[in-house]
Amino acid sequence: MKKSNLNENSFELEHVAKTLVANGYIERLPDNYNQELFLDTETLINFIKSTQAEEWEKLKEQYLGDTDNVFLKRVTSEINKRGTLDVLRNGIKDRGAKFELAYFKPVSGLNPEHEKLYKQNKFSVIRQLPFSQKYQKTLDISIFLNGIPIITSELKNHFTGQDYTDAIKQYKYTRDPKEPFLKRCLVHFAVDNDKAYFATQLEGEITQFLPFNKDVENPDDKRGFKVAYLYHDIWHPDSLLEIISHYIQIAEKEDSKT
Repeated sequence: MKKSNLNENSFELEHVAKTLVANGYIERLPDNYNQELFLDTETLINFIKSTQAEEWEKLKEQYLGDTDNVFLKRVTSEINKRGTLDVLRNGIKDRGAKFELAYFKPVSGLNPEHEKLYKQNKFSVIRQLPFSQKYQKTLDISIFLNGIPIITSELKNHFTGQDYTDAIKQYKYTRDPKEPFLKRCLVHFAVDNDKAYFATQLEGEITQFLPFNKDVENPDDKRGFKVAYLYHDIWHPDSLLEIISHYIQIAEKEDSKT
């Protein structure tokens, strides 16, 4: 693999986005993102209609003529109130209709219908997403599950003289933690060719990034860069669904006492 003339865009495209698409992601465009609802609305609506047609018909009977917009606003409202993780795990209800926003792997293979639904989850990636209504800064990689944003990542390439510390600085000093899109995502990654760090909550200058590496020094990976495990394995749809289902926990911060 030639690495001598890679720039940040080629790292992002050739060694991340292409891998995700090869593993089942759909590559979407920045224009597919709805900046008012903070969703990829087309992907979400298609997922719901293809997996839960009966529930959708129930909802249509309640909201004649404007079901799509009512549903999308409901999803946004529920994420505002309950958070992305709870909505993905427990779905939403509206006027007698119950919708799952994601399907997790069945415990056994005895339920073929559930297995079929699980396989209909839609992961997508948008490169260079202008996520803010206030300014035109973009995120290198944004990952969505069924149209709902879950991960952001800033990618840095050693061959341009930058590394993961530059990505961390971007998140700390040029990404407003109050941005709704950023608050909705479950995790943010600062990545270079060799190392990966992550934060589950952006808090400006005091944001705490933790290592997401295999060891103090990641070993070589025959699939490409040393961080290939991240976008080949961790961001694989099966892995992410298992992590969302079982391993992410929301810890409430204790109020400081004086």
